[in-house]
Amino acid sequence: MEAILEIIIFLTTMSVFIINMDFRYSRKKVVLILVICGIICFLSYGVVLAHGVNRVLASGLCFSIPTLILCWFISAYRNSRFIFTFATVDLFAMIIVFMVKIIANLLKFNAQGIFVATVLLLIIYFLLAFRFRLKYINILRTIKFGWNYMAFVSILFYLMTFMIVAYPTPLNLRQEYIPTAVLYFLTVILIYRVIYQAVSNNIIIYNEKTENNLLKVKLELQESQLNLQQSYYDMAYKDGLTKMMNRAAFEKYKSELKSMKKTNVICVSMDLNNLKQTNDTFGHSAGDTIIKDFAGVLKSVFEKQGKLFRIGGDEFLLIFEDSSHITIDKLQTKLNDKIEKDSHIHKYKLEYAFGIGCGMSEKIDDLLKEADNNMYGDKERQKLSGK
Repeated sequence: MEAILEIIIFLTTMSVFIINMDFRYSRKKVVLILVICGIICFLSYGVVLAHGVNRVLASGLCFSIPTLILCWFISAYRNSRFIFTFATVDLFAMIIVFMVKIIANLLKFNAQGIFVATVLLLIIYFLLAFRFRLKYINILRTIKFGWNYMAFVSILFYLMTFMIVAYPTPLNLRQEYIPTAVLYFLTVILIYRVIYQAVSNNIIIYNEKTENNLLKVKLELQESQLNLQQSYYDMAYKDGLTKMMNRAAFEKYKSELKSMKKTNVICVSMDLNNLKQTNDTFGHSAGDTIIKDFAGVLKSVFEKQGKLFRIGGDEFLLIFEDSSHITIDKLQTKLNDKIEKDSHIHKYKLEYAFGIGCGMSEKIDDLLKEADNNMYGDKERQKLSGK
């Protein structure tokens, strides 16, 4: 009966260890290795007992030490994580066995009662270990620090438990120490419960920190993508010199206007005067300065009211939607006032031709032609007047 119980204890302990540990080999291969090791250990155990060695000492020599070495060899963690796990699994199995023996001794259980009670507790132990195995494996894989201290504590508890239950004589022969042993066992269980809770909390904090970091990276990536999209948009639809919307943006906007419900619009076509002469006299940088200065004036005066486009070298277009509130005769006055007001900060004089086309949005092409014709007419009038 005792030999069968030893086998059950050994198998349960190894099973709990296997389901709560990562290995460098497949689990089938690990099980095969442990089965072979178990057979060798039991044969050795029988030989040692036959020579009169104490059963507890024989168990340590034939089971605990050989399986420790073997499991170290096949484990994925050859460090303090392995030591903590192995010592803890063996420790709880030892506590279960001796708690049953203590209770059996007090209640005068027979051998069969001890056997049944031990098996039931071992089954409960295995089921609890199986229930928490994924969480524990996650702890092994996640927590990188602190295992040295926990391994040292687990070894101390293992040695202390072994001394209490087996040295100098088995605990069941020293009944006056049984209350102390029971209190010690309960203390060990509670300490491990506290350790588990603390580590679990660290896992939660670690996961939250990781999620926050991932969220931060994701947001940075999204921001980078948005910036990249904005860069592509600017390259496609913005004029590099003036930062105004370009001809491509205007063509896109014109298509939108045509598909809109009927609405009144005003098209204002503008063209700088004497830009070619400025380029020929002062260089193209001077021409660029005039274009930028004029674009700045247009944006400061009209950007909040309408849409501005640079559709050519010195050609600008201003579109007002829902133009019922726009007073046409005041548009050029506002522009001239702004140019006059800022004339002292402009290196070159800003002169332009101005034309307007008014009508419904679906006739935008006709309105543009009207605005261009009026603008060219204004340019001719200025030439004739000597401006």
